[in-house]
Amino acid sequence: MKIEKDDISRMRSKKKLLNDARIQLKTEFAGIDVVIDELINYVESWFIFPESQSRPLVVSLWGLTGIGKTSLVKRFSELIEMNGLLFHFDVGEYQGNENRLKHDFSRNLEQHQNKNIILVFDEFQIARTIAEGGEEQNISELRAIWELIDSGNLNALPDNYYDIASLFEFLDKINYCISNGVRVKDGYVVGGEDIYSKVFPAKHNDNITDMFDFDEMNSMKRIADTEKDSKKMLFVPQKYITIMFSNRQKEFICIDDLLIKLKTIDVVETIRFVNQTIDIMLMPKIYNFSKSLIFIIGNLDEVYAMNDQTDPDLDADLFCEDSKKITLIDVKKALAKRFRQEQISRLGNNHIIYPTLDSEAYAKIIDLNLNIIAKNIKDKFDVAFTFDNSVKSILYHESVFPAQGVRPVLTTIRHLIENNSSKVLSDIIDSEKNIKNVFWRYANDMFINSFYEYSIGNPPIASFEKKYNLKLKVNSLRESKKDEKQAMIAVHESGHAILSSLLIGILPKKVMSKTSSSFDGVCIIDLPDIDTKKSMMQHITMSLGGIAAERIIFGLDDQSCGAQKDIEVATQNAVRMIKHFGMSDLATLRVGAITSDNSVDSKYLENDGEYNSKIKSIMKYCLDEANVILLRNKTLLIKMAEYLSENSRMDQDVICQFMDRYAFKKDMPEKFVNKDEYYGFKSKITELSNSVKL
Repeated sequence: MKIEKDDISRMRSKKKLLNDARIQLKTEFAGIDVVIDELINYVESWFIFPESQSRPLVVSLWGLTGIGKTSLVKRFSELIEMNGLLFHFDVGEYQGNENRLKHDFSRNLEQHQNKNIILVFDEFQIARTIAEGGEEQNISELRAIWELIDSGNLNALPDNYYDIASLFEFLDKINYCISNGVRVKDGYVVGGEDIYSKVFPAKHNDNITDMFDFDEMNSMKRIADTEKDSKKMLFVPQKYITIMFSNRQKEFICIDDLLIKLKTIDVVETIRFVNQTIDIMLMPKIYNFSKSLIFIIGNLDEVYAMNDQTDPDLDADLFCEDSKKITLIDVKKALAKRFRQEQISRLGNNHIIYPTLDSEAYAKIIDLNLNIIAKNIKDKFDVAFTFDNSVKSILYHESVFPAQGVRPVLTTIRHLIENNSSKVLSDIIDSEKNIKNVFWRYANDMFINSFYEYSIGNPPIASFEKKYNLKLKVNSLRESKKDEKQAMIAVHESGHAILSSLLIGILPKKVMSKTSSSFDGVCIIDLPDIDTKKSMMQHITMSLGGIAAERIIFGLDDQSCGAQKDIEVATQNAVRMIKHFGMSDLATLRVGAITSDNSVDSKYLENDGEYNSKIKSIMKYCLDEANVILLRNKTLLIKMAEYLSENSRMDQDVICQFMDRYAFKKDMPEKFVNKDEYYGFKSKITELSNSVKL
């Protein structure tokens, strides 16, 4: 291999810089280690061997809003010491403006041609060329982006329209002058001066432009002084000389050279020279950015199963797990609803799919930001802030909306911690004591902070305690009301939880009888991904568990009106079993019972009588089974409902304790499983294979 020693040293240095960036990014960004690894791996060749690149490297980052896509790219550019070579473009700002993007490129990036630079096109989903209705739409102002992505070249039309118009105006005026007796010799007006002066007032010959360097400005001033001394008038005024020189600097080293040229040609040749200059100015410029790294950043909310949920009581871990199942195929299907196939092809296959953040990642983000606040306070005021886990817990429960990313967390920390930090510092000043440490803890809607005083040679001593009332907007909604409504919900959700645990064998992650959202209660269960006849029957039974529990405890007359969603989900599953999946003894399938928005056709009962008899029999069987299991476990149902009528939530470990203590022993599974252990298909095949005699 033929590589110079200096090149080897440079490559090693860049590789170290890249690896150091990888490590540092993982300390600053929580929950996206896989994303960071993907990004570094994609850009390694571009960064270390830029000379080998003949087309731009395009890397696309897709995810929900507020998850840190743009922040990651910007911080990455800083760590590889290229933040001054990163150029960020918000795609939305260029819609409706035909030439603005090309103008910005020619103005800001001309000097960076054929160089390693980073181009970021943000909010790229806005650049869609296929409307929501499926029809194509012409977004001509964004074609430049597709040119860059494809070849790295940008064909920019001239943006100096004013100067071009000025030269055309000059041609019209000199034609008028010549036709009215103006004569020219050696570049100066020698006849018809009065006509010339009216057409070209003196200001045209006093226009010393600021577009040249110091020597060129001196040259322009010398021309003007010479004219005044000799009382001669240049045939081509200085205004137009400056325009032509700025566009023909490859031919003329300085403006004096251009003036000499104009003094040696006649009127006809002068007109030809001006026309040639206009032609040069009208020629499109081709900018080459083939050595660039292009980041495409956008939101593809539709590929995330719970993207439209604003419920803070969603399980962040379940949401994250679901998001990790999104594949390149899913992304391309979503892109196909926004872009033409040839455009999707130009984006290539370097797509990084952001997972949503799990609970651990959110906790780390809270920790990181609390540490930053504590460090800033320590550096500025020499006071150490220590945050108890109770503070971190309330920040999590008050700020985390799993479908909305990091931004709600950061704004909540700013509101609850930073705003109260100023109050804490004011209290230290007012105390007139040598406070060096403040210990923060949370209880009962307030921060209870302990202030510690230091004296030289002595250990810290508790000086005083201060309480800071908080107005919580989310967590307060979860507080147990212990009222009639919560009691009803407690029974309903307990029915779901018991059937999930005893029938399916999967413990709910949590059960809530009081939530912060519009839902009155919730039972969060991570069900198997694969649908079988058995699992769908169990799911229907579990869905009807809330109704069954209410009827057992309160009677049919006092059944609540809160089971609409349960009935809808159960009916959808029954319809799919019979009409879509053929899970019955009927010979043919019937389609169309599920509408385009994934809900059940409300008229299905009026149509397929035989099929609907099957569906009704499934619903009846599952409701009866729910009743039987819950009646056998009535003690468990009562005890769980009692707990949830007093407490707003029951976590998985508490659910497990109630099962062990109160469940009917014959209904208890050998062990509770997670969704990945539910079927055992692979182990069954292995077992059968081992039993086969060859």
